Amino acid sequence: MKLDELKQLTLKDPKPLQQVHNELASNTFTSLETACLLTTWDQHFQMNLIAAQRYMYETKYREEAVVSASVE
Repeated sequence: MKLDELKQLTLKDPKPLQQVHNELASNTFTSLETACLLTTWDQHFQMNLIAAQRYMYETKYREEAVVSASVE
């Protein structure tokens, strides 16, 4: 589904955008071919949270490596 199609659906439907998006996402999960095309808002939030935590861990690890290298 393209962004233009999603915009058209939200213009026709008085429901909030998140609700329309989640309904479309839940419909795509019935087929394995389309399951990866559209994530729900909650899944998108979880993916961003995991990426942020990974970035924070890697940054902390790099800082510790620099400090230990400068001490030696």
